[in-house]
Amino acid sequence: MRVGITLAKRIINAGRIAAQPGGYIALLSQAIDNRGTIAVSSIDAKVGKIVLAAGERMTVAMDDR
Repeated sequence: MRVGITLAKRIINAGRIAAQPGGYIALLSQAIDNRGTIAVSSIDAKVGKIVLAAGERMTVAMDDR
């Protein structure tokens, strides 16, 4: 898994963000502006997860608990 951390005050998605089946997409920032498309392919019932979260403090757990 690749995890990238960028210290930004705003995320703007104006394009297409896509993940493979069973994958994750997480946009975490103080502000999120989604003008584009965010998709996770669903093949063989391997559904992925999409999260958009805005706030000053966050805790992220990358597991199923």
